[in-house]
Amino acid sequence: MIMKKANLYHVDKQSTLGILDSEFNHSNRVLQHEAMQAALRNDCIAVEQYCRPQCSCIAHALNRRLTADDRQSKQLAWAMAMSDLTCCYDRIIHNAAALVLLRLSLSHAKIQSMSKTVQCMVHRVRTTFGDSEITYVGFMYVNGCDLIQSSQDPLEVVKSMQTVVQQWDDLMEVTGGALNLDPSKSYWHMVEYIWKHGKRIASDADIGDFDLVARNVDNEFISLTRLNCDEESCMLGLWMSPAGKRKK
Repeated sequence: MIMKKANLYHVDKQSTLGILDSEFNHSNRVLQHEAMQAALRNDCIAVEQYCRPQCSCIAHALNRRLTADDRQSKQLAWAMAMSDLTCCYDRIIHNAAALVLLRLSLSHAKIQSMSKTVQCMVHRVRTTFGDSEITYVGFMYVNGCDLIQSSQDPLEVVKSMQTVVQQWDDLMEVTGGALNLDPSKSYWHMVEYIWKHGKRIASDADIGDFDLVARNVDNEFISLTRLNCDEESCMLGLWMSPAGKRKK
């Protein structure tokens, strides 16, 4: 197990590394390469996913800043909801993954080699104090997403954002995913622009008692934390706010 963040020792905040047979790792690497090349050939990867060659996670951070600048120039109210998926490497459904790979024309034998091996594994967590008595099964999942909606009317924006958040949650559920509703992982901004001293500045939009909610792993609806427009949050190692202020 390794730390996700320095000096954070909580067990549920650690990442586990799988120590697997080298031949199995090599086989999966070949499968991954074939799947990626097939996805690129068939244009199956959206440009905003930033997993294409010559792309980097910094482009995602830059896009967030450019989005804020674009909405300000157009005087549009807009909302941005940051969603993170819980247990992102542990929840993906085998059938869903297999169907995606088959759609990319990968062979049944290679897909079965990967999935059946993982299904039959016995996983134990090794720490300084020894191997765990409890076992589990793990899988791969890609997590993290910024959802954005904009319009002239702030109330129209938040209603649209609620629909989008629900749709995103439903789509993730199909593949086994679930939203991580930890306030440090999933939160949102609601921004509009006002004139002040001859300048157009970001302000927190007045949306009354509207509450943006999302469903957790226990199928309960939880209110997402709303941050002020000048309140910075950390994404991909960078601290940013829709207002553009930088204090950290």
